[in-house]
Amino acid sequence: MSELCRKQKNQRWTWYAAERSCGIILAWHNCRRTDESCRRLMEKLSVFPIKYYHTDNWKSYSRYIPSGQHIIGKKNGSLVIRVEVIM
Repeated sequence: MSELCRKQKNQRWTWYAAERSCGIILAWHNCRRTDESCRRLMEKLSVFPIKYYHTDNWKSYSRYIPSGQHIIGKKNGSLVIRVEVIM
């Protein structure tokens, strides 16, 4: 089963952006893992006064999140959480 999942060409990712202190989901986006998907999620989040984004080191985040607001690593928990979904 896991081999089948890895070979799927129609993979989608769901990103959830959550407020860290209470866990409320501010926005989500489901699509392929592309720069455009990241841009769309950041666009959805632009209505919120977000001080810092805690993410992993995926290169697209650096393109859309100002470096002064971008904290890379999982030590403080993630604000943007990706979940791989095979459709």
